[in-house]
Amino acid sequence: MTKPTTSYSHSTASSEPMPLTEQLLQFAAVVVVAAVVAFLGITFVEWRKRQSLPFCDPYQSESCLPCPENARCIGGDMECSSGFNRHGKFCVRDRDIEKSVKAIEEFIVQKVCGHYTLPFCKQIGPEQLTVLEATQLLENVKLVEVLSINPETFKLAGQQGLETAKNRLIRTQNVQGLLELQCPTDLLEYYKPYWCRAQEWILSHYSTLLILIPLMILPVIVLRGAYRNRKVSKRAEQLYVQVCEALEEKSRNNASGNEKWIVASHLRDHLLTLRERQYNAVWHAVEQMVCKDSRIDQYPKLVKGESKVVWEWQVEGALRSPNSKLVLKA
Repeated sequence: MTKPTTSYSHSTASSEPMPLTEQLLQFAAVVVVAAVVAFLGITFVEWRKRQSLPFCDPYQSESCLPCPENARCIGGDMECSSGFNRHGKFCVRDRDIEKSVKAIEEFIVQKVCGHYTLPFCKQIGPEQLTVLEATQLLENVKLVEVLSINPETFKLAGQQGLETAKNRLIRTQNVQGLLELQCPTDLLEYYKPYWCRAQEWILSHYSTLLILIPLMILPVIVLRGAYRNRKVSKRAEQLYVQVCEALEEKSRNNASGNEKWIVASHLRDHLLTLRERQYNAVWHAVEQMVCKDSRIDQYPKLVKGESKVVWEWQVEGALRSPNSKLVLKA
């Protein structure tokens, strides 16, 4: 009978102390978790305190939040300036006003930098627009309609648009002591009309274009001519079949001794469309096919006092197949 040693060995193993390395790792983990929790707690408390702080009044700088840009702070409250909307603790420019500011800015810069004589694309020099003239230009009522801006929005965005335009331009003082706005060289090139740029590019690549353009146009002309000839040939074949059918039908119906011929010009006017009558290429191809066909005889004949060319079907007993092609008896 064996001795029960299993339970004894298990109790002995469980009573062994935990290694020092594992104890240190567990202690470090507890310390890290406690530090993170403490940091998050302190941060949240500080954030709550800051959220509850009033905004700084003028000449106040302690225990308050700095008054944000484009805002007025009185009695601890913040009020955004005209044209700005409150977004949390900041004042953000209204989107419509921002678009209007950009439109006014672009209008002023275009007025100063966009002067070219289009027929010859010569730059006539930057227009020297004074700040006073630019302000008077913005006060023009028609400008609101040109830029499609609401009048109220235009009042709020006009001065801001002028200021941003002034930052992009060169500001100099003239002999009269007025501040003038001039266009920098890089903006002159940027506002050059597209036609002028294209003309300059053509002039700079003139020799290359003289070689490339004919090489590009010639294949187009050849392909167009080939396509047109194929189209004329296909249409002429269709008309030629109709001519043969008409002449054969005339020959069958007039076997009693009446005329078996048809005036060629009358047949032409009957088969051709109005557009095809203006261009004789199709019917000329049909006439060439008729001349080469031994089944058709053509000769001049006096019809109602006028000399006409007539066509007559000469084959006796010709039969027409169901697909409208002519088949001769063997």
